[in-house]
Amino acid sequence: VAACSYLAVKNNPHFRNLRAVEFCLNIESGSLKVIWVTYQIITSASFTLEIQFPSPFSNMLSFLSVFSFDFLAFECLKTRENAYFATTYIWCMLPILIAFLTGVFGLLRALSTHLKGLNQTEKETKLEKIANQHIWLFLFFTYLVLPPVTNKQLQIFDCVTLYSGESYLRKETSIDCASSEYYEFLVVVILFIIIYQMIPIIWFFALFRKRSELNPKVPASSDAETQAMIIRNENETLAPIRFLYYDYKCNKWWFEIVDMYRRIVFIGIVPLVSSIPTTRASFGCLFAIVSVAYYREERPYRVEFTNTIAHIAQFCILITFYAALTIETKSMINFGLEHEKLGLFLVLVNLVITTLSCWLAYKGFRMQKKQNELKKYKSTFNEDARGFNPNKFNTTFQAIWKHSIPASHTLVFHYTSHQLALQARQSGLPAQRCFNGIPFTLRQPHSAVAHDFDVFGVSNERGCSSRGSSSSDSSSRSSNSS
Repeated sequence: VAACSYLAVKNNPHFRNLRAVEFCLNIESGSLKVIWVTYQIITSASFTLEIQFPSPFSNMLSFLSVFSFDFLAFECLKTRENAYFATTYIWCMLPILIAFLTGVFGLLRALSTHLKGLNQTEKETKLEKIANQHIWLFLFFTYLVLPPVTNKQLQIFDCVTLYSGESYLRKETSIDCASSEYYEFLVVVILFIIIYQMIPIIWFFALFRKRSELNPKVPASSDAETQAMIIRNENETLAPIRFLYYDYKCNKWWFEIVDMYRRIVFIGIVPLVSSIPTTRASFGCLFAIVSVAYYREERPYRVEFTNTIAHIAQFCILITFYAALTIETKSMINFGLEHEKLGLFLVLVNLVITTLSCWLAYKGFRMQKKQNELKKYKSTFNEDARGFNPNKFNTTFQAIWKHSIPASHTLVFHYTSHQLALQARQSGLPAQRCFNGIPFTLRQPHSAVAHDFDVFGVSNERGCSSRGSSSSDSSSRSSNSS
């Protein structure tokens, strides 16, 4: 639902123009991943460490349970067999069913495209778009559900042994871990675990086979990393797996897989480390320290500020696990902290990453507004420039460079007739088949050479056919007509 809503809003100009939606879309996607992953780990801490955090932090965890899908109370279902078994089966089967239905819906869309009678080019373009959308949905869905589902599956190994020697499942103490019923259930869950743990491996091979395109080689320079990222992001063949690599640097194309297993360790493996809560909390603190050092050294995200947010997020996880350790060992008194004060402190600590991400989004929103203001300076009128002398041209273009063109753009020139210039104002400059695009030059009118006029003479006088039109911005539209 979230993914479909995002695509609908993103592709609908009416929604995109709303200020609130525009602000949300400016939240950097890497920051959203950091927020999701961090809160997913933190909300699982209560069960992982078998601890009740103090209010108001416990209330915050209840609110954030959406990140671990704990609001799905399948335990309430009435079944003939043990409710825990039924709940685990649902957790294992439901994501597979949703993924299957997503694929079926994609096939129906593809079939509908075949029946519309489009030409071959339009059909191929439409089918490629449908395939990319549904692969993106699958990757997005597995990214969200894999850790919490793995947590539910691994709970089957978490048995508590009593002094009498009997062992029972910690999650459901009515289940005897030595019973035949338990072992039958265990075999089925292990099969599901194998299926689900194949997902990151599939991710890795999908990325590995494209590693040379994900990390293109460019000449060594001060902006080599930026150039490589531009080449990578413009590569249409990588579109289906864009979700896995887009937020990371080119040489960190593999990082999504590493981060996925880091989440699984925090959410699913930590509860199995020991039956003693303090030991689990200690292991969580140790692993959080490793994460802090790892993120500080790797800095995998393409946006540098997102690396800062991710580094701070590891400290949030560390503080949460350490707070749990102090609660378990009853050492809060040594710090002069009461339960309520500790709860408030944890709330403030874990709101830091959200606050920083919103601040970054606000900066992006302001920058986008400035860029939109610059776009208002697009060609809004035609001026007969045939009588201009070189000095007049220079002063005109200096004003255009100063007020209309951001640093990332270049002013270029396209020479055409007055009539065609008027048409271009309405529909943009037409791409021309004989030039495989739109011809332009960097030379101003009084600096143009004979070759320029030969080229544009072919374009305008000899009837070079066009293949559709494309709207132009200040980086590809002439500011006047010849």
